[in-house]
Amino acid sequence: MKKFILSAILCLLLIPFFGVSFQASALNIDSTDPLEDLKTDSTFDVSDYPLNPSDNNLYVITLYEWEYQAIYIYVYNPLGSSLVSYGMRMTMKTHLNDSYSRYNLERTSRTADNVFIKYKVSIGSTHFQELKAKRTYEITEIENKISATTANYKAHRVGKIFTVTGAEANNNFLTTVKDLEVVVLDPHYDSYTTAIQNEFTELNKPSFTVVNYVAFPIQKNYGDLVGINIIWDENHWNKYRLQIYGDTYEEYDPELDTLISTDQYNWTYTDKDKKDILSYTDMNGTLSAWLNYLNFFYWFFPSATSINDLKVIEKLENPTSDNLVVDETIAYYNANKTEDNDIYIIRFALTNFKRWVTGQSPLYYYYFDYVEINDIDILELTFSLDGTTYTLGVVADPGDIIPEDPNPTPVLPGTPGFANPFQWLIDFFNNLLAKLGSTLGGVVIAAVVIASVVGVGFALYGIFKLIGAIRDAFRKK
Repeated sequence: MKKFILSAILCLLLIPFFGVSFQASALNIDSTDPLEDLKTDSTFDVSDYPLNPSDNNLYVITLYEWEYQAIYIYVYNPLGSSLVSYGMRMTMKTHLNDSYSRYNLERTSRTADNVFIKYKVSIGSTHFQELKAKRTYEITEIENKISATTANYKAHRVGKIFTVTGAEANNNFLTTVKDLEVVVLDPHYDSYTTAIQNEFTELNKPSFTVVNYVAFPIQKNYGDLVGINIIWDENHWNKYRLQIYGDTYEEYDPELDTLISTDQYNWTYTDKDKKDILSYTDMNGTLSAWLNYLNFFYWFFPSATSINDLKVIEKLENPTSDNLVVDETIAYYNANKTEDNDIYIIRFALTNFKRWVTGQSPLYYYYFDYVEINDIDILELTFSLDGTTYTLGVVADPGDIIPEDPNPTPVLPGTPGFANPFQWLIDFFNNLLAKLGSTLGGVVIAAVVIASVVGVGFALYGIFKLIGAIRDAFRKK
């Protein structure tokens, strides 16, 4: 059955859908009417593209090459003038690329009713330096920006392979269109805040490590998920907030909020070489949290709980906070897990979140230094089925991960919080045993070290009590 499904997927890519050929004016092609361009193709019927206020999808009619210099996309917009758009882009793979990439679209002309729109693909002149007699363009989706102030896009499925052939004479290129198999996802984007960390030079200025991830279901008949191509932006912010004790945070002075930098990351990963892309050790657990709160030689102690060899691609199985996920993801898992699918989680970025506070009750001023993840877009997935590895493009709405709470409470996986004030000592002992080995010598060394630490603690306690007694005696005099 699996082999049949895989064969069906691969064969589907080879079935012709239809072919179009039309002639656009060599002069001012950017400004020519898209409908008039389309009418030069004898197979085009305008009645197939009516105005439909109830259809908010966008459809790619065809792709057109012009004189080996530019690529144009003709889009059908059923909403007409009601369409809200602040920009367009698409995900495409060409005959020159092995993976999908994102391309911006520039609107050059449209009909008066806005039903037919022509976009120019910002593909770069170098693309045409290696043109072959047959050029293929695999388009998985186009995305419409629906917000003027945020990176909020709506994805529209295309799922077509456009193959362009023909001579340059009279710009009469033939575009053949086939269906393209794509994976449609409804992903859940979220983040996991680890326990408090501190630099010794920044006491009372807690810093958090945030694990940013995406989770989504995949039908088992695709095979095992072994690779991903994902893109996202990171915005580094400095922001200020004001809080009256017991109330919610409010803007202090928006003019003081500063966007330090914006960086875009594109990450293609497969597990064929079995490398762990994300691998880090984080002070995460009861010990480090207690030591941070106590500001007591915390830099001397090892971490109680470490996150080592953090996997990029992982199947979620009965997730809890031990899986480094938040409650919303657990609810998403319970709502979407079936016998026919697996829920995968991809951890793709680690960011920092610092919080400083000044003032005193009831008025507090907070300063935040953090990285905001947004515009996350999954471009393609790689699967392994019966020994065959294949890649499919993805259609999915991009997501934002923005801290809803500017003062996050760290989640401590696998610990009962601070219910046991001596839990940090137990964790430290266990961690030390793990490092020294569970031999008798290791036990003895660990016991001596712990006894020494406890002895120093009692000695300091005695010194402080003695100083207090002397101070009280002088006060009485």
